[in-house]
Amino acid sequence: MRLLKWIVGIFVVAIVSAISIYVLAYPSTTVRYRLTAEVQTPEGTKTGSVVNEILFYTQPATLTQGSIGRGNRGRGEALVVDLGNRGKLFGLLIGRLSDGSPGDPRPAQMILDLYAPNWRDGEVGYRQALATVAPTETPIELPKKYWPFFVTFRNPDDPTTVESVKANDLSSRFGSGVKLTRMTSQLVDAGVWPLDRLDLSGTPLTSQVKEMLPWLDWPREKMLKTGNGRSPLKMPNKKTKGTTFLDRPHFFKD
Repeated sequence: MRLLKWIVGIFVVAIVSAISIYVLAYPSTTVRYRLTAEVQTPEGTKTGSVVNEILFYTQPATLTQGSIGRGNRGRGEALVVDLGNRGKLFGLLIGRLSDGSPGDPRPAQMILDLYAPNWRDGEVGYRQALATVAPTETPIELPKKYWPFFVTFRNPDDPTTVESVKANDLSSRFGSGVKLTRMTSQLVDAGVWPLDRLDLSGTPLTSQVKEMLPWLDWPREKMLKTGNGRSPLKMPNKKTKGTTFLDRPHFFKD
């Protein structure tokens, strides 16, 4: 029995040591950020905020295709501004390209560019940049190039009623006098590992979009059937004269 306890003890120590060495050699940083949008309407200013999270990590280069082992995973959801009887404005987890289609910059790139600008300086620069990221006392103006892809729905219960909305032309969809005036970004408390993984530490992540868009919980088969074999989240793209498709991860990622 003593021998068994001794073996188990050595095994546990070895596992803990291995994890500790790995964490020191390949550190990770969890960032939680708040995005806020302000919309001017004839009824007054409407605001909407969302708190999302990104885990930036490093790993052995042999596990990646590049020379530097690094990556990120996000958790969060679309920003929502409730405009009352005019509808809801959704800012997705993806940017808008010049041709009007969804694309970069994604949230991870936005956070790195804004709060860790030297992240492109090789592996050392990337690690040093992440080490300096910390909650900010006040929000900063979010440059327009980082504004998200915006949509709305004629019927939030029906994904086929999605409509693209230009950030600089909300009035064409929501009525005269409606204008997106500003967006801000702020880093908030990310909590302490592993409690943050259980949402027991740090600034709580926003959790509301699934209540507003119930089809986010539909089975994949139902989504494909609704979209005739493809995503039902589609809309015409006037610039490309084609069709822009969206998917659920643009609205919610867990």
